[in-house]
Amino acid sequence: MTVVTPPALILVTGSTGFIGAAIIENLLAKGFSVRAVARSEEKSLRLSATFASAVKEKRLTFVVIPDLAHPAAFAEAIEGVEGIIHCAAPSPTNNTGVHPDVIITPTVGSTIEILEAASKSSTVKRVITTSSYVTLWEPREGKYMQTEKDWFDTAPKLVQEQGVKATGGLIYIAAKVVSERAAWKWVEENKPAFDYTAILPSRVWGKDILGNPDSIREGTAHFEILNKISSGLSGQLNESDYLTAVEITDVRDIAEGHVRALTTPEAGGERIVLKGATVTWQEVFDIINQAKLDGLAAPVGNPGSGKGITPDQHVSAEKAERILKMVYRPKEVTILDFITQARDFGWSP
Repeated sequence: MTVVTPPALILVTGSTGFIGAAIIENLLAKGFSVRAVARSEEKSLRLSATFASAVKEKRLTFVVIPDLAHPAAFAEAIEGVEGIIHCAAPSPTNNTGVHPDVIITPTVGSTIEILEAASKSSTVKRVITTSSYVTLWEPREGKYMQTEKDWFDTAPKLVQEQGVKATGGLIYIAAKVVSERAAWKWVEENKPAFDYTAILPSRVWGKDILGNPDSIREGTAHFEILNKISSGLSGQLNESDYLTAVEITDVRDIAEGHVRALTTPEAGGERIVLKGATVTWQEVFDIINQAKLDGLAAPVGNPGSGKGITPDQHVSAEKAERILKMVYRPKEVTILDFITQARDFGWSP
């Protein structure tokens, strides 16, 4: 297995997004150089302002690629690169009326273009793609622990059957399943000189590195938190809502997991789930209320009743702990960092 070490040059797609920016921060802190892919120069402005010193030192440079799925899109961007982290992806949304192929086709296309470009390079040692734990969610009866061996192959079939009636969330899941499946198939058939690894994050919470208010827009995991708070305060949540458990990871730990996947020899050729904690909405509310943030109260519910609950179908994070030696931030830090920033953005229940 090959390994990538500082000060190697790393190509990062999705660089202006929530996860991508955190990955870039982590890479720069560890001494790597970064070539960030943006869809337009305008989209890179917030990133270049946040990491101005790295830009000045030429440790952070940018390349504009409007269409990541365009043939040979990465031909020039990949020059001199030793590692690639491809985390550009469609955002989950509740919108309907869009044919699934509008989302799925470019998602798969960009992944294959990255792999094709890497195969033509003499310098690329490892390619990491950001998949998702939703690719494991094949429905099962009763309690079941999902591992990296599981695949939600029913999702693509469902969206093809439903067409434009498929929900945005289901289309997102299908796109993740199909694109990762396509990547593994490509690797198996082409046997490239580089290693390939897929990282499967759980729900991603935490402070936005770029201070971008878009991180709490509708359709994001953050919006879900804020919506739960507002719904609880207005009496729209029932007892089962309070005790529903979700699996979360701090965005900074997601970034750490991606970078460790680059630098750890044993990570090559693996699917690896990242999961920092399991929390119920009651626990989320308890953490916020116990912090006594000025002017903010979350729903009260039944304090303390949400501890120790896991979803019937939950994911194992054993592989990340074993191979990547992952250690995660406390859930309290993740939740309070996020909610404090959301208030700075002007949010209130």
